[in-house]
This record gives sequence, structure tokens and C-alpha cells, in this order.
Amino acid sequence: MGRLSDAISVVATAANALLGAQEREGSTAGAEVGDEITTLLHGVRCIRRAYDALDVAVREARAWAAERLRK
Repeated sequence: MGRLSDAISVVATAANALLGAQEREGSTAGAEVGDEITTLLHGVRCIRRAYDALDVAVREARAWAAERLRK
């Protein structure tokens, strides 16, 4: 989970850096790489939601297993 979290952070940072660079250059019309940045950021959000769901599932499974072992 740690490596996945690190990968998400790296991709999000890269996407935000691209967006910032495009905004500084003044070309935010989407004609250059705006659509690609938007898609990349959307992908990051989707991956984060999947990561969060997986994290919850792992915690629940561990709690369930610990409870079963106590019985």
C-alpha cells in the first residue's frame, strides 16, 4: 500500500506541476495540454478513490480475521 500511495503522490505532483506551468505560460485554453492534464488529474482522483476503498477493505478484513482468531 505504501508504494501505491507514493506512486499516486508522484503522479499527482507531476500533473499539478504541468498545470502550474501551463497557467504560468498563460495558455490555459485547453488547446495544448489542458485536456491531457484534466484527464491525468481525473485519473489520479479515481486511483485515490480505489486506494481508499482498498485500504478500508484491508482494515476490515484484518479486524474480521482478528475477531475470528479470538473465538
